[in-house]
Amino acid sequence: ADFALLTHRCGLSLKTAILLNFMSGFSVFLGAVVVLATDVSDQTKGVILAISAGVYFYIGGSSCVPRIQHMTQTAKETLIFFVCFFLGALPIGLVLLNHGHCSAGGHDEHDEDHDEDHDEDHRF
Repeated sequence: ADFALLTHRCGLSLKTAILLNFMSGFSVFLGAVVVLATDVSDQTKGVILAISAGVYFYIGGSSCVPRIQHMTQTAKETLIFFVCFFLGALPIGLVLLNHGHCSAGGHDEHDEDHDEDHDEDHRF
C-alpha cells in the first residue's frame, strides 16, 4: 500500500519509492533493536506503544475510513469493509489477552500473593 501510494499519488520514481519504503520498514526494525538492547522501563514501553497506537488510529480515522466510505456504494460493501477491519484488528486484541498489567507505582501497592493470583487469571 505504501509503495502504491508513493508511486501513484506522490509521483516518485520506482527506485526512490523502493528506497523510502525500505527505510520506513527498517526504522521499525531499528526501533525494536534499540528497545531490546537497552534497559527501557515498562512505563516507557507503554508510552511508546500508546503513541504508536495513536498514530495508527489517526491514519485510519483521518485518511483510510473516509476514502473507504467514499468508495463504498452499498450497505453490503460497507459491511464487508467493517468485517475486514474487524478481522484485521482481532489478532491484535487476542495478543493483548495474555498481556500483564504494569502500574506506575511499582509493586508496593499490591502484595505478591495477589500478583501471582492475578497473573494466573490471564494465562491461556
